[in-house]
Amino acid sequence: MSGVQVDYKLIGITTILGVIYTAIASVGIKRFNECKEIQGISKYANRKMFLSHTLTGLLAIPIAFIVLKFGSVTPNATGFMVMLSGVLGIIASVFAFQIQKAAECTKTAKTSDKNFTIFAITAAVLMTLGGIGMIAMTNKDKLLAARNYAKSKYNAMRAPAPAPVANASATNLTNTNTRP
Repeated sequence: MSGVQVDYKLIGITTILGVIYTAIASVGIKRFNECKEIQGISKYANRKMFLSHTLTGLLAIPIAFIVLKFGSVTPNATGFMVMLSGVLGIIASVFAFQIQKAAECTKTAKTSDKNFTIFAITAAVLMTLGGIGMIAMTNKDKLLAARNYAKSKYNAMRAPAPAPVANASATNLTNTNTRP
């Protein structure tokens, strides 16, 4: 059967990441909707729109993988999706945190929501690093080759310069093979 093969692990991980992202984005969207004072400010409206649009996109990814379950994805797909979800999570967490900290709505802000967004920023950074690590682990040979190449270049740079060698020319050549 030709086409794309999607591993169940990829579907499971992207579904879990979609659920996590839903929680992060929902905090910011809910806060924006509850605070009437910031709804007219374009900075916060843009952040709410970003959260809404990326939420839709991130929830569509596992569905797309389920549809593509009949073929083959590269081994880096899982790591790439974890890294991508982590980057989007960082952005969403920061935006949700900024909406939580809006000066216009500090009276009604919940401490638990602020703490959740701080936790979400940390978790998103770890997801990004984990995705990068997953990509690196599937390419161990390439990673080792790149490390060895860089190490050889570094060692060559640190090696002492070779001693200058005199140029061989007809004027400075002498015949040391004398026959009796």
